[in-house]
Amino acid sequence: MLQIAGRIGYPAAAAVAGRSVACIRDWTNEATTSCPSFVQAIALDAAYIAAGGENAPLHDAYAAQLKITVEDRTACARALSSEVATAARECGDLIAASLSVCQAGHSPNDVQRALLEADEAETAVAAIKRRLFSFLKTGAGPVGKAGGSHR
Repeated sequence: MLQIAGRIGYPAAAAVAGRSVACIRDWTNEATTSCPSFVQAIALDAAYIAAGGENAPLHDAYAAQLKITVEDRTACARALSSEVATAARECGDLIAASLSVCQAGHSPNDVQRALLEADEAETAVAAIKRRLFSFLKTGAGPVGKAGGSHR
């Protein structure tokens, strides 16, 4: 918003948005939570471009925020996939080591190895459980639906 107001001026930005100059000044404050509506943002970006601006600052800001949000939401799914793969490998190692204990003539080392694999599998499964809780966080969207990264 600061780019737009700097190029077209605060009074012109206020006229384009149908708001007061004080409102435009508020929108340029990074600490404010208010922002132009979608229609106002399009009109302000268009006015900026018409005044010789080479980009669309509000569109660019929206696109950057959208990218961050999408990456945040998919990060949990990627991490869960990795943790599931690790748990599958560790559980497979546990099963193999445990089967060796079922064989006649197994050694105490076979039992120790199976116990170690059990600890590693347990740690891997606990990591999955911790990650799954991140999918319960609610966010924007229909009432009653979780808004975590899996949506």
